[in-house]
Amino acid sequence: VHGSTGESKIFIYLMMFEMDYAT
Repeated sequence: VHGSTGESKIFIYLMMFEMDYAT
């Protein structure tokens, strides 16, 4: 379900977190 800004923000946060963790 795409439309909730909250879920989108969480998704981006998770991606950023994983990227930061990978480095």
